[in-house]
Amino acid sequence: MKCLTQLLTLFLIGHFLTGFSQKELSEKELEEIFYKADEYFDAGNYPQALQLYIQLLEKEPDNGNVNWKAGLCYLNTRFEKTKAISHLEKACLKRSAKYVDDNHTEKSSPPIVYYDLARAYHFNYQFVEAEDNFKKFKAFITP
Repeated sequence: MKCLTQLLTLFLIGHFLTGFSQKELSEKELEEIFYKADEYFDAGNYPQALQLYIQLLEKEPDNGNVNWKAGLCYLNTRFEKTKAISHLEKACLKRSAKYVDDNHTEKSSPPIVYYDLARAYHFNYQFVEAEDNFKKFKAFITP
């Protein structure tokens, strides 16, 4: 019991000190992280890109652009495709036909996010939701 108490105390002290050691990132640092994540993404290094996108989402969890890209990273993994759903659902809430790609200040996501969410639902055997999102995407590409 004494060993368990000591272990718990060490864990709490470590957790407490870690909170103080994390510094707030500047806008310039966030911009650099965004573009580095995009470089990894474009090179097909989705795990590395995902780590950086998650870091950006800690600062701004409702950013549609970063949620979309994090969702795409999960879709491009072998075993974590279903984790894409929550990110892509958030990104759908910020969808805009005026989306500007490759811009760190962009907070919305492109209409193709519906297609990506449909794929994520499909991988998770949620076929009704997948079909609904395929239809939403089709509405954007059909004149």
